[in-house]
Amino acid sequence: MVLLLALCICGCNGTAEREPRKTDAGITKTCRKGPAEVQVWASAEAISTADQLTLEVEATTDEGFEVKLPEFGETIGRFHIKRQSRPQPELLKGGRLRYLAVYQLTPFLPGEYKIPSMTVRFTESGSPAGRTRAIETKSMSIRVDSVLSEDAEPQIKAIMPPEPLPETLSPWWFVGMAAVLLIPLVGFIGWRRFRRRRNAPQAIILRPAHEIAEEALQRLLSENLVASGQFKAFYHRLSAILRHYIENRFGLRAPEQTTEEFLNAMRTADGLTPAQKQLLKRFMIHCDQVKFAGYQPAPDEVQKMIDAATRFIAETRIQQEPGSRHNSEARSDAV
Repeated sequence: MVLLLALCICGCNGTAEREPRKTDAGITKTCRKGPAEVQVWASAEAISTADQLTLEVEATTDEGFEVKLPEFGETIGRFHIKRQSRPQPELLKGGRLRYLAVYQLTPFLPGEYKIPSMTVRFTESGSPAGRTRAIETKSMSIRVDSVLSEDAEPQIKAIMPPEPLPETLSPWWFVGMAAVLLIPLVGFIGWRRFRRRRNAPQAIILRPAHEIAEEALQRLLSENLVASGQFKAFYHRLSAILRHYIENRFGLRAPEQTTEEFLNAMRTADGLTPAQKQLLKRFMIHCDQVKFAGYQPAPDEVQKMIDAATRFIAETRIQQEPGSRHNSEARSDAV
């Protein structure tokens, strides 16, 4: 009993810290509390002022918990955050979820830097009171060395002499140059107008966005990718069809955005009901789990995603009068 009491007192607030990684360089700090685990990894113990430091904050827990990773502004300690990324949660074996934040840090001056301790919160979604657990990580010390040797002397070059001002040109020189440039330009504009009047452009029939999406969806289903076990290829195509439909229908650049950027844009998008926004969120998260986490969906899950895409297109389609003509065409190249 005395030994167990001593181990509890020496613990990290009920967490257990793991030894640094054996296969990776740098520093690793790991803390656990119940089903939750937080690991902080720095890519090196010492860098120079010309290098960058990679910092990863990883949290894993069982399903049923919502994880809130720490938020930073433009700096972490004395480090400047040059880039940061937060991929979508990854579903691991055993039903656990993995949350990850990756930061690229740059130092300003040589010296001793410190990665401060961080607090990661785990909220149990099924609990009526929303019970929250918090894990506080250990701080890290990083040494930043100068790229200059200690005996190097600064080399200061002499100041360049002032450049002479250019000679003032005559106003008639500018008039002549303007005439030389304007005469061909005016002739070209007149020639273009003459061509346009003689060859009037024909109106282009606009294909509705929902027709393009429905045809692409029918082509995808006819290839039977799910029956042959090609789940990743099927979900890539299905997600692209819905993203291009949203771009053609609402004018949002959905195909070029990450899922996180797309979901943030959806929160303030006009023309969508809260139920439709929630349907898109579930659809995109499920597609990412199959495309990037290797999740193998059941047949009924695949059918639900197909029904969700079909229902979203049907609810948001524009009812157009037959024979209407416009001067632009919806994009369908990547679908």
